[in-house]
Amino acid sequence: MKLRFFPTLFVATALVKLWLTSPIRTVPLLGPHDPTNFLDHAASILAGAWFGPYSLLTLIKGPFFPLYLALIQQFGLSVNLAHQLTYLGACLVAYLALAPILPNRIARVVLWFALLFNPMTYDSWSWMLYRMQVSVTLSLLVVACAAALYVRRRAPVRARLGWSIGLGLSLAAFWLTREEGAWILPFLATIAIASIVFSWRTPERESQALVAIAPAAIWVGAVALVQAINLHVYGWAVTSELQSREFISAYASLARIAHRADDPHVPVPKSAREIAYRISPLAKLLEPSLDGPSASPWIDPGCRQGYGCKDIAGGWWVWAFRDGVFSAGFYDSAPRARAFYVALAKEIDGACDNHTIECTQKRYSLAPDLNGSYGEIARHFVRGTSVFLAFGGFSQGAWDLSPPPPGTVREYAYVTRDVNPIGPADRAADDNAKRAILSGIESTYRVLFPIALLAAVVMIVVRLGIFVRRRVAIHDSLVLALGVYASSIALLVILAIIDALSFVGFIDEYFGSLYGVLFFALVPVISAEIGALARWFAARSRSANIGARPPS
Repeated sequence: MKLRFFPTLFVATALVKLWLTSPIRTVPLLGPHDPTNFLDHAASILAGAWFGPYSLLTLIKGPFFPLYLALIQQFGLSVNLAHQLTYLGACLVAYLALAPILPNRIARVVLWFALLFNPMTYDSWSWMLYRMQVSVTLSLLVVACAAALYVRRRAPVRARLGWSIGLGLSLAAFWLTREEGAWILPFLATIAIASIVFSWRTPERESQALVAIAPAAIWVGAVALVQAINLHVYGWAVTSELQSREFISAYASLARIAHRADDPHVPVPKSAREIAYRISPLAKLLEPSLDGPSASPWIDPGCRQGYGCKDIAGGWWVWAFRDGVFSAGFYDSAPRARAFYVALAKEIDGACDNHTIECTQKRYSLAPDLNGSYGEIARHFVRGTSVFLAFGGFSQGAWDLSPPPPGTVREYAYVTRDVNPIGPADRAADDNAKRAILSGIESTYRVLFPIALLAAVVMIVVRLGIFVRRRVAIHDSLVLALGVYASSIALLVILAIIDALSFVGFIDEYFGSLYGVLFFALVPVISAEIGALARWFAARSRSANIGARPPS
């Protein structure tokens, strides 16, 4: 594509996208475990106090999103404008990443439009202070930078170093944003394996290995830096308490106690807790919170979502457990909370090892036990995948919510710089027109996305069959698509397990990041296969013409 064409397209479409999404404002929702938590942390960072004084909620989420909020506040940007600009930048990176394998102008234009008008960038979640918007951007950046490294594997190291650094930075930010970031690893593993196979056959494999190691070094270094800061400020070297060895060990120790209940939605039922109270003095301290009147707020949400009304379901048990530790007085400092989890696990595991109580094998994970639930998980996978393919979680506009306290609204206004009033409010004269246009765009995606996905799958299967029979070269776009499909399936399986056994998992907040990376993979593989088919028809036509010529 000529250089003068794309800048014009870029500027024009970017301005249109910014105009269409300009009505989006941040809704001031009171949510101690999510939006208000991010808000408080960002305000503390702006005050130079890291995440503020230590409490039950200080280290429950990854640190990147509050850091991002504090940064854009310092630049004077509203949250929506920052989301749109950073996603616009990610689209540009993705466009440039595929330039070597996407020479067709039409394919490049399709790629640009497919990425830019991604419905997840103006979904109802974009009105909320949740992590979905930044996750959509970061996942696209990770995939784009890794793809750029792969398709440029024959280029000099200096031409790949920038992409390598970009991959490391985006992967670190992505990993420190959400807890289920492991879904991106199948894609990275696919790219890494393909790159290693190539590098092993070249005389420059040492320098190529250096480019490959740099992202991992940046990723590990960023995680270690956050852990070091939290160790210095709070006394616990973690990025998130829920991912710490100590917390997971205590959680797993309670979950391994054999019990009479058979509800897979409840990881630690009351019968198991009663055993723990009997053999563990520390567990006994949790009883007033977990089995007293204060347990009701954690039972009700699971009841409303269909996960049982008699006990604390999986999606809420982790928070009820932590509340119990807090109520017992162990959250006045991070070292004390950490020591409690270590000691609790030791007490329960000791009773298990001594056969004082009956226990199962300990699993060091917060994931639910899958035994006997595979059929239910499969049903939820099929149902959830159909929701995903049909954009079934998409909605537009701000949700109708109860107003938070005035102090919360003021803090929202300070950090986000643009708050949507709850209730009737003045709207720009063209807001309805913008919403109608965006709805039409989303409807187009709803129709074309499943068709394109199915077409790409058929093309990939056919191409792999040809590769097996004839050992012909595989186009780079096929490798990228296989990696993206592997990661997509991994996330959908994770969400199926969550949806079946813990809480509602198939919503845009959790699977919204997949759309952008799938658009990124679909366009080049379809373009490459259409090009191959066109060349095949052209070759057949030439052969037929030669055969039809009269002898000279």
